Amino acid sequence: MTDTTAVNPLLEDDEDEFTVTNPMLDEDEDETVAAPTRPLLNLPSKAPAQTPAAPKVLKVGDKGYNLGGKHPHKGTPRAHATANDAPGLAFMYEVKVVDLMTFSMALRTAASPISVGGRMPSEGGARKKLVRLERLGLVESVYSRDDGKQLWGVTEAGISAAQRYGFILDDNLPSWKSIKDMKRKTLAHSRAIGTVAAHLMAGDYKESLGIGALDFKQLVSEDKMRRDQKPVSDAVKVREDTNFGIERRKTVAAARAELEAGTLDRSHLFLKYPELLVMGYSKDFDDGNFIHEHWADLVVLLDRTPGGPKGKNVMIEVELNKKGWVHLRKLFNTYVKEFQDGTVFERVIYVVHWSEVENLIRAVDKDGKFGLIESGRLVITSLTDRYGNPVGRFDKLGD
Repeated sequence: MTDTTAVNPLLEDDEDEFTVTNPMLDEDEDETVAAPTRPLLNLPSKAPAQTPAAPKVLKVGDKGYNLGGKHPHKGTPRAHATANDAPGLAFMYEVKVVDLMTFSMALRTAASPISVGGRMPSEGGARKKLVRLERLGLVESVYSRDDGKQLWGVTEAGISAAQRYGFILDDNLPSWKSIKDMKRKTLAHSRAIGTVAAHLMAGDYKESLGIGALDFKQLVSEDKMRRDQKPVSDAVKVREDTNFGIERRKTVAAARAELEAGTLDRSHLFLKYPELLVMGYSKDFDDGNFIHEHWADLVVLLDRTPGGPKGKNVMIEVELNKKGWVHLRKLFNTYVKEFQDGTVFERVIYVVHWSEVENLIRAVDKDGKFGLIESGRLVITSLTDRYGNPVGRFDKLGD
């Protein structure tokens, strides 16, 4: 065993040292104190940097092209109404309410490098357009409380956009009303009128009614009739000795004389006398046998000849519910007078989707011996969808 002398550096030179014996060593072995060593760490080697491969550039037609790409949003240069949007916005303004099927019938595709255009788009294509227009704030939508379908109406911004492309240029436009503020029965009736207007534009009544595809400007809505008639109507109201029926009868006689003399072109008739599109008749102020003032749901302008005293224009009535017997009798009396004169209108078309409504119309015509249906002056047809299927009843509140 070997003894080891330990030196304490804290002791002074004159202080005693102490001896430590290491029992693990033999007597003949010298004790050697090895310097402490640190454990070796196996650190991962740094891989050499690699240049990333260039991403594949997809072309039009490749799978995934523009996937995740940015789309136009409100405020960007690309997000705005186009000339192809304007007719649809103007159509929605006049009929007030459209559903997806109606909007698709009223639209026409634009020409492109692979298409001549002018075709009716699919409902899917029409929905994409409506979604885009709604995102831009040009239209807004609600859901029908009758069948749950989504309905759209134009906004003030949409009206302004249509005006930039030459639509809705009247200077007597009424205050705009949101589709969200419309009553349930107004939504239902306006929606049905829009469906009929879209059929007329699509030419769906060519075989059954003899009316081919129409331009939007050949359709006059009830709202437009009221706007154009208002100056005359206001002037009549302040007088106690007349009514609109009397004044219209005088205006029709004056217009017919101008047409026969050739001093008025028929194409200018409603520019000079726009109030004539509102039907009415009265022999005197207290005459109760006629309707003094009546606005059709739509008027179809079919006059194509430059002159002549007889008009080819058609009134459209969209009847969702039954009218009273007395009211219909007065209305049919007024039709008879209107068609006998023939200066403005040639016939009236009733669009119905309820058999009771059609039966009532036929019964009043037969009872009063008016002969409107037999002569072809009054025609009844059914309300159908884009594919010719009967449309279900929109509401039960009346129109």
